[in-house]
Amino acid sequence: MRFLIIDDEDFKVKRISNCLKGYTVDKATSYVSAIDKIHNNAYNGIFLDMGFPAFEDGSEYDREQGLNVLDEMKRIGDTTPVIIYSGRYSDVSSYTNISDYLPTDIDTERFMACISDLVHKR
Repeated sequence: MRFLIIDDEDFKVKRISNCLKGYTVDKATSYVSAIDKIHNNAYNGIFLDMGFPAFEDGSEYDREQGLNVLDEMKRIGDTTPVIIYSGRYSDVSSYTNISDYLPTDIDTERFMACISDLVHKR
């Protein structure tokens, strides 16, 4: 199984990666790299932060950049399940591929249960 983590904060990427040991994990730290990976790879699940930069150099940070990723996924018909893992809330009710919306301070046990649910859905 293959997963994509879209986040520019190393501590969150490491936390998610540690929970996904044994699986292939790709990461993207910008909108451009995320869209490139989504267009060129098939994923079993995506972990998405809401705020990150548009470009790899860190420029054009947007607190709602995750919505841009979801919009592009919708545009291309990508139905990969997405777990949003963010300290900010955004209205994602119009996206049918949202598997869960988790706060960054979630306890590890609940986080692992969400990952298990995601793995078993695919």
